[in-house]
Amino acid sequence: MLYRDNKGRFIKGFHSSKKTEIKKGQHLSFATEFKKGRKNIFKGVKRPNFCRENNPNWKNGKAKCLDCKKELGEYRQHRCSNCYKIYKQKIGVSLETRQKLSKKLKGRISPNKNKKHPEVSKLLKKLWKQNDFVSKVYKGRNVRPNKPEKYLLFLLNKLFPNVYKYVGDFSFVIGGRNPDFIDIKHKKIIEFFGDYWHNRHIFPKVQSEYNRILHFNKYGYNVLVIKEFELKDINSLILKLKDFQLL
Repeated sequence: MLYRDNKGRFIKGFHSSKKTEIKKGQHLSFATEFKKGRKNIFKGVKRPNFCRENNPNWKNGKAKCLDCKKELGEYRQHRCSNCYKIYKQKIGVSLETRQKLSKKLKGRISPNKNKKHPEVSKLLKKLWKQNDFVSKVYKGRNVRPNKPEKYLLFLLNKLFPNVYKYVGDFSFVIGGRNPDFIDIKHKKIIEFFGDYWHNRHIFPKVQSEYNRILHFNKYGYNVLVIKEFELKDINSLILKLKDFQLL
């Protein structure tokens, strides 16, 4: 270990230990190590060539993918990333591992099974009735109108310019529930029911037309429900919208 002065420079001739004092003046570089009569023991000796085939750890170059024969980065890999995805989809989890997992998990009961938290459920019910809470929750989900809703909005703007507004992104909530289109001035709501998301056979817990109409009627709103298949017949749809607007 060498010591430095105040300016950070090494102090010449100052050694902290006896070992370094003994080696003082010795040069271990290749340029000066054989000047003082020392002999190089490796001079004239041919070193064995351990490159490629001569190396005992040689594995015929880089590892190759078993399927596409592409060179891999590591020997422990057997397939490239693309071939491994296909291989995983074909085989999946083996029967042996499935049987082992089923034996381990057999008879195991979840600690949270049949557990009820009445305090939490009451609190959440109260929160979901608050319009601010509902709008904040769905604002984070970034809800946007789909193609049929965009088409219906275009039609409404053609028939009744600047009357109906799309609020299906939870920008307007009534009693914890969100309508699709609203005319605030005349207190009218148009609900759009898609063929898939409002199918009671696929989603049995989805709100029915009757429940939606009853809910908004409590707050003094007239409600019209339009289903997705009605968009195919534009003439009848226009008549239906005009009749509703005259109410």
